[in-house]
Amino acid sequence: MTSPAEGGADPYRDWDGAYVLGALEPGERREFERHLLVCGPCRGAVAELAGMPGLLGAVPAQEALAMDAAAGAEAASGPGAVPLASVAAAARRRRARGRALLAAVAACAVLAAGAGGWAAGRGTAAPAAPVAQAPDPQVPQTVELSPVGEVELWASVTVTPTAWGTRFDWTCDYPASGGDEDIVYTLVLVDDEGARSTAATWSWSESGAPSGLGASTALPLDRIDGVEIGLAGTEGALASGRV
Repeated sequence: MTSPAEGGADPYRDWDGAYVLGALEPGERREFERHLLVCGPCRGAVAELAGMPGLLGAVPAQEALAMDAAAGAEAASGPGAVPLASVAAAARRRRARGRALLAAVAACAVLAAGAGGWAAGRGTAAPAAPVAQAPDPQVPQTVELSPVGEVELWASVTVTPTAWGTRFDWTCDYPASGGDEDIVYTLVLVDDEGARSTAATWSWSESGAPSGLGASTALPLDRIDGVEIGLAGTEGALASGRV
């Protein structure tokens, strides 16, 4: 699977900050999530920003309002902290999805820490803003796929929850093809409502089995009930396993 960005400049490369902060319109969010399925650099960028909403949430409301007023006063003399609401509105109006959002987050965090320290020095009872913690690393799990019916196909799938959805990496023990033509397989996901969706396709022939198979989906792990391998263009599974 290849990224659309390989043919030229990626039009989605600046959408990551607005996606993490919830500044995209619903249609744009779905469009970007479909793009994440095939673009590794964008998935990595989203993962790097995953902790930013928690950092913003650590800023008390009164301090955020104070920073908003301070930003307006400083606008004439130089760059200042940008309030989250203004950033989100600007992103919707101008589709400005650049990493300036990160600068706004960092500025808010620095100002909040400074305001908390000044209040403590004055002897006020204002509580210190909690330190935002980076999200715990996600623990992958292994799903063993067993044959369904008479075809002896086995697979081991490593399933890893991510900031954008779920990652799959797998290896297969293939049956003999019985011919010279490539066989096209599909990796199919079964969600908690029984709906099936194809996450990846790949081919295999007697000349050798592919290695390093991988795919991603925007579907979160807690909504995936099962994983299946089938043949492209046919119904039913050759092998399946429960997540």
